[in-house]
Amino acid sequence: MSGTKRPDTTDFVMEQAEIAEAAKRAVHGPKPPKPSSGRGNVFFIGPRGSGKTALGHLVAERLARPFTDDPDWQTLAGLVKQGGQVASIPAQLLEQDGVGNLLQRGGKVFYIMIDAATLAGRLGGADREATIPLREALFAELNELEPKCMQVLHFILPGASPLEELVGDVVEKLAITGDA
Repeated sequence: MSGTKRPDTTDFVMEQAEIAEAAKRAVHGPKPPKPSSGRGNVFFIGPRGSGKTALGHLVAERLARPFTDDPDWQTLAGLVKQGGQVASIPAQLLEQDGVGNLLQRGGKVFYIMIDAATLAGRLGGADREATIPLREALFAELNELEPKCMQVLHFILPGASPLEELVGDVVEKLAITGDA
């Protein structure tokens, strides 16, 4: 750059301003998210037999929070208002108008995703032949339930995983989001 002449910058600063608090700085851009109180609600949704209740009990115990199993609409509204709760939400409650919105804005929603064959094994026993009608019924149930769960969820949990592994996964996700 031997032949490039640098521009004269002596006239660029017309007036120097004094800054009252020179050690402070301003950052422009989107506001950072507000820190969470760490007392948000935790909701588990999924089909019957997916492990919502067992997982909910363990997570509530780990977080030292109260647990509610299968609340009705009015109880759920109270839980959301109170905060700091863990609840297992019955699938049929998702059918009611406004429940999905209430869950989404009222806490973190974990959908326990599980296939019909695994559910049939849990609910009907080990005899594969005997569980065929149950598997078919569960498959139909899942086809109706899953889209509703997908509209509401914040996180998906693999329902075939061991409960302790799922508890760790839930607690980790809550810590990341500031809700642990």
